[in-house]
Amino acid sequence: MSAGEDGRRPRLAVWAYNCNPEQGSERGATWAFVRTLAGRADLVVFHSPTDTEQLTAWSRDQGGTAVEFMEVQEAAFLTVFHKWFRFHRQLEFVTYGGWLKNAIARTREEHRTRPFDAIAHVSYSNYWLPSPAWKLGIPSIWGPAGGGVRTPIRLLPTLGPAGMLAEVERTLGLTVTAMLPATRRTHRRVTVPIVETLETRSRLVKTRRSDALIVNRVALIDPLTAGEETVDETGPRDPDEFLFTSALWAKKGTRLAVEALAYTDPPLRLSFVNDGYDQARLQRLATKLGVADRISFDGRIPRDELFSRMRGAAGLVFTGLREEGGLALAEAMHQGLPVVVLGHGGAGLVASQASDPARARVVPPGSLRDTAQRLGRAMTELHAAAPTARTPTLDPRPHVEATEAALARAVPHLRSASSQRAPSQGPLR
Repeated sequence: MSAGEDGRRPRLAVWAYNCNPEQGSERGATWAFVRTLAGRADLVVFHSPTDTEQLTAWSRDQGGTAVEFMEVQEAAFLTVFHKWFRFHRQLEFVTYGGWLKNAIARTREEHRTRPFDAIAHVSYSNYWLPSPAWKLGIPSIWGPAGGGVRTPIRLLPTLGPAGMLAEVERTLGLTVTAMLPATRRTHRRVTVPIVETLETRSRLVKTRRSDALIVNRVALIDPLTAGEETVDETGPRDPDEFLFTSALWAKKGTRLAVEALAYTDPPLRLSFVNDGYDQARLQRLATKLGVADRISFDGRIPRDELFSRMRGAAGLVFTGLREEGGLALAEAMHQGLPVVVLGHGGAGLVASQASDPARARVVPPGSLRDTAQRLGRAMTELHAAAPTARTPTLDPRPHVEATEAALARAVPHLRSASSQRAPSQGPLR
């Protein structure tokens, strides 16, 4: 816990529209960051009704914590967009805008009776979206902001025609939104900007790039939710199986994984342990490449079974094309599973910081053929390596220290000797 000269911990308002201790993706990653903040400050977390049940249960199970949860309703007339959100994800931001307006009012009301030392806008703090956090007249922490990772140009064909069109639409939309005056003002006026990746940092206004801290939320996930309590120290029980645990969507680099398998030799196998719309295309590709007999599509399985499969496998293949982090990767690294990772975006960052580099192969993107060959070579190397202990390799320290530094910069009178040190992010700074 961090405390200042007066022995008091900072009190933070936290805007966390999507925040859930029992889910993955955006909600789980936001929860990981909120949980890290809670170890160093007293929090009032403003959240959407979607996550109330799980947050209430967590608070009840803890039996008293430094975290207070406040549900903020979305604007009733905007919730109709939730029905159409599955057809176009950007529609969710319409309902989010209505929620944020209500969150501002609730925060101001709370601040009048019990003042906050700072505010942290941690969910949907994308680099291309404006934030009103800086307008509240108290220090503001913005982030970890994401949205800056884009599919490598030479790998765009792996998305297919529809996927390429969607990528162009997304890139143009984000570029235009990022140029809005309100967005640029957010970059300039927040007290402490935090980003998830080097790519996102490069998209901030030039004057803020040098002082933006890097915190990748997936590096902060709770080890217990990633099954670490059952990690054993023996080698793989199925030394020929590599797992792909991400959803079977083109943007997850599914085609790359199949192409990579074609550059390996039997008995090495690849198992897709999830589901998604891309499965039929992958099955056709596997048949075309002559590797259908070494690929299995096992569908989504219970988490306990998934962790058991991880503990027994030779490695994990993670080829997301524009990942800000990748919870599937973080879970595998908590299990101590060797990983083969496309070295792009947040996944490349997290894997490059592995505590045991011998169990993390980070492959730089190039052309489809070159990238698949490198991925296949990395799989072969891990397959041939002697069995290694399955101790966790995910290293959260650089990201925890950067979170501490963010609090120290936002609330300087509470700065302690330990929080004054610069975060040890090595080449990231």
